[in-house]
Amino acid sequence: MVRRRWFQFSLKTMMATVVLICLGLGGWHLFWTYGQWIEAEPAVVGQPIKIRGRFFHFGRANEVGGWRYELDVFPSDCGNWGRKLGFAQSVGWCLYEIEAKYVPFRSPGEITMTLTPEGGSAIRGSFVVRGGD
Repeated sequence: MVRRRWFQFSLKTMMATVVLICLGLGGWHLFWTYGQWIEAEPAVVGQPIKIRGRFFHFGRANEVGGWRYELDVFPSDCGNWGRKLGFAQSVGWCLYEIEAKYVPFRSPGEITMTLTPEGGSAIRGSFVVRGGD
């Protein structure tokens, strides 16, 4: 009768493997949490608004060299105000950046933004439109 020998390893090897897996998962979580963002430059009533953002997406870029996204901008106390569709530019290894301009707001207030890459999850942000001086 042939005895089957199972893979054996030491406790040190198992602990080192568990630590490496945990560090990898923690790094992955930090990248997804802080590697994707959306922000607006300081906004003033009557001035165009410039919005920038970055997201990570697996997959090959589209034929125009970017990835399709949807950007919704609306005041916090009411429904949609503006929706923009576009292509984010590839800046390296599955990382894409956007830069969009919006028409000026007519009144001050808090504005909410939602950047949704095609096939990805939403990235949210907000900014305040100040009154003109």
